Amino acid sequence: MLPYRAWVEVGNGGADVSALGWDPRELPPREIPELVHAGTDEVRVGYRRVGIGQVASRPLPPGEPLRLADFHADLDAGFTEAYRILARHRDTVRELLAAFADDEIRVLCRETMEYRTLLVSGLHPDRLRDGLAADRHLDRLWELVPRLEVVAPLLASERADLVETDVPVFTARPAGTALSDAAGRRLPAVADEPALALALAKLDALGEDDLAVQRSLLRWAVESSRTDHVPQAGGTGSAAVPVAPLPAADRVAARALDYAGRAADRLVALAYRKDGSLAWTGPGLLPGGAWALAPLGADLYSGTAGVALFLSRLAELTGAADHRAAAAGALDTLRAQVLRLPRNLAGGLCGYGGVLYALAHLHAIRPDEELAALADNMAVGVGELATEDAEYDVISGAAGSIGGLVAWHAVRPSAAVRAAVRACADHLCARAQRQPAGIGWRAASMADVSPRPLAGFAHGVAGQAWALARAAALTAEPRYAGTAAAALAYERSLFDAAAGNWPDVRTGVPHAAAFPVLWCHGAVGVGLSRTGLLATARELGTSDLAAGARVAGDAGAGGTAVAGRRDTPGDLPGVGTVGELTADLHTALGTTAAAGFGWNFSLCHGDLGALDLFRTATGVLDGAAARAAGETALRQADAIMDRLDERGWVCGLAGGTENPALLVGLAGIGYGLLRAAAPDRVPSVLALHPPAADRSATS
Repeated sequence: MLPYRAWVEVGNGGADVSALGWDPRELPPREIPELVHAGTDEVRVGYRRVGIGQVASRPLPPGEPLRLADFHADLDAGFTEAYRILARHRDTVRELLAAFADDEIRVLCRETMEYRTLLVSGLHPDRLRDGLAADRHLDRLWELVPRLEVVAPLLASERADLVETDVPVFTARPAGTALSDAAGRRLPAVADEPALALALAKLDALGEDDLAVQRSLLRWAVESSRTDHVPQAGGTGSAAVPVAPLPAADRVAARALDYAGRAADRLVALAYRKDGSLAWTGPGLLPGGAWALAPLGADLYSGTAGVALFLSRLAELTGAADHRAAAAGALDTLRAQVLRLPRNLAGGLCGYGGVLYALAHLHAIRPDEELAALADNMAVGVGELATEDAEYDVISGAAGSIGGLVAWHAVRPSAAVRAAVRACADHLCARAQRQPAGIGWRAASMADVSPRPLAGFAHGVAGQAWALARAAALTAEPRYAGTAAAALAYERSLFDAAAGNWPDVRTGVPHAAAFPVLWCHGAVGVGLSRTGLLATARELGTSDLAAGARVAGDAGAGGTAVAGRRDTPGDLPGVGTVGELTADLHTALGTTAAAGFGWNFSLCHGDLGALDLFRTATGVLDGAAARAAGETALRQADAIMDRLDERGWVCGLAGGTENPALLVGLAGIGYGLLRAAAPDRVPSVLALHPPAADRSATS
């Protein structure tokens, strides 16, 4: 019923298959098999994309899309009224449900479309003429078992039905858990409890607290259908640094820790509980860039890894029993999710890179050998999958994978992890594209919306340059530093001195948003990348990150080979020097002070992301500049908490929708407040700081 996007992959946004969210103009990206020229001697199996078309259940003229967000108030009012009717008459509803106890119901263990695809493609003559080929074709049923082990006992029944060219059917009774197949054979249960018992338990739980959660889910689902997720919507943009006397640091720290605890309390209130584990539902960032309401996955950006990281850091700081219990509950869920991660998960913060980053910090807080063994294997897998990456950036690509690997190396250093870092860095070097100035990368998911490589940390060359510099420091490979310097040259060519910012070069970006002041795009992220590059220069004891690469390039072993031309840092004067990096950082700080506050409170594109730039800058600047950044951070932290009192938990999705995520939700607001409370003990997740023991800049 509510918006849900299926078949989402990197490079496409899938299609909304829900009753309310379906756009008749959309075609699902997945082709389905069908018999072409059936009934003739030219029959063959063909594939095509098939749409649903206009549906009669929506009161709109044919072909006109539904802007569901325009009707949120109506949906919410109707849902709330119906919910309260059920709650008032729960005894009557209980009697009605009990009448269905022994009726036969269908149990869906797989998508019917999956069965049909196997069925039709299995009719190809190449399979029909060879019994072994036909058997192997049906062996694809096993692909789901590693992620959903309960289907294993059903495979024999599925094969039997498919051999008879039938779609497999399984049935059960609401009052029991036993399954039956199409032949009437009894099979092991796939559910722990009878469906009727779960329904009655939910009926008993109806109440105003549960209604509030359900209304949040409804709002998340409706907001996920929007295509106008303007990052800085939901605020005034007023960013003047408060002129009140400098607040006492200990008072701000205590206040921030208290507010972080409140964010944790809200997260726990939104959680689903089972046997001590905590899990959440919320808007998740899909590989194609769309959002969808779903159970949180394992990733760092919007998944359980980010929530577990925040709750674990909070428990470490407070030692409170309820915080420790919440952290343990989130970690239990993350452990189960990590065990089921598919091998082909994307890289970056939305994939293996983000999970590795979180596991590194969780291991530093409380060592866990089981998770460590899984992370060791994951790190090797990241290196093996490096060449399959077509995104290249921090969010979904090799740059973010390097961030996770570097963090894991800080707690479990090994040659295997360094080899994985090399694989990712080599891939970035190999796929760089020459630009009029320097180099850049065009992500597959941005092919239709950006004619040029992007600036910025999350999706652009600032993050890629940072990752390559970290790879150079870890592996002692100067070529990576040279590639980083060439990327910085491209980003420098985009800089607009009048705006004091690096533009968002995607097509269709409104003029008012062309120079964002965010972590994901614009000054905040560029500034944070410069803090990391300056820290790397300090770690290497150099005033010029590209100096080693320049020497190697002169010897014929370094530089950046792009499209038949070798660009060495010698061709890019000033790029990568501490002086230029520091100048960029000062520019980013000034622009952020002028226009980076007063929006939502998220890390990715809100006030706490902007705050983190000032806090992190104190670790790489000296003297008066460091003091000024620290004072701005202190004043803005206090002002942010005042705005939290006024506006509540305004998160980073359209409409400020409350959600659990780290980068755009409650976990990130809480984490940003922990940074304000104890910056020396809480590493910057936006700057991808590794665990503190191996970090040169700790603020």
